[in-house]
Amino acid sequence: QANNEYEKLEFDFGETALKTAITFVNGKQVHKCLLDYCPTVIDTGTSILAFPPYIGDPLLKAIGKVNQDCSNVASLPNISFSLGGLTGGQEFTLEPEFYVLRGEVAPGKFECQLGIEVSLALTPLTILGDVFLRKFYSVYDRVNNRVGLAKAVHD
Repeated sequence: QANNEYEKLEFDFGETALKTAITFVNGKQVHKCLLDYCPTVIDTGTSILAFPPYIGDPLLKAIGKVNQDCSNVASLPNISFSLGGLTGGQEFTLEPEFYVLRGEVAPGKFECQLGIEVSLALTPLTILGDVFLRKFYSVYDRVNNRVGLAKAVHD
């Protein structure tokens, strides 16, 4: 179902997780799950994107350095996640303005940092937090074990 503002996408998440199959940077594959999928959760209580090292390390290497003064944000690559498993899914793309955190440290002065963390403690889980949810609106349907995702409309 679609309307003029967004496309509605639904995924079966079983008990707790979505299925991520492939991670891309500017359309180039940087990680493909060895099994049919890697367990992934969308979490409104996590402010960043968080990955186990085998996904996050190649992702960070492909993204490169974020300058603290925000001077290179516009030149950073897009990152994408294929959700739904290898047997079919939808690709969700985040531009740098979504995955780079920008904060005002003094009037008119901003600092930037990457909104991505890599942690062995997460293995095998990927967490798509607020960095992802700023771009994609989510609806959780626990009765039917589904989550709906749509591109958020920003004013």
